[in-house]
Amino acid sequence: MSKLKLDFKFIEREIRNKSFGILNTINPDGNPHTTGILYGVSKPEVEFALYLLTSMYYRKVKNIQRYENVSFVLPFPHHI
Repeated sequence: MSKLKLDFKFIEREIRNKSFGILNTINPDGNPHTTGILYGVSKPEVEFALYLLTSMYYRKVKNIQRYENVSFVLPFPHHI
């Protein structure tokens, strides 16, 4: 069985093929707030960047404005 090389180009291609992630923020009471979110990716010819697609009125945005430390998870099948 050959080993799969997980270089940035491979991971970038996988990220570009998806559009859903899981965002974790912190509520004012210190508890986590976890929510699914759609994302977009910059064009291939510019520096790689992820853009989270949401409305400024959601709790996740208010949490990020108050405390910018977050985690963002992209679920991938185990066979990668």
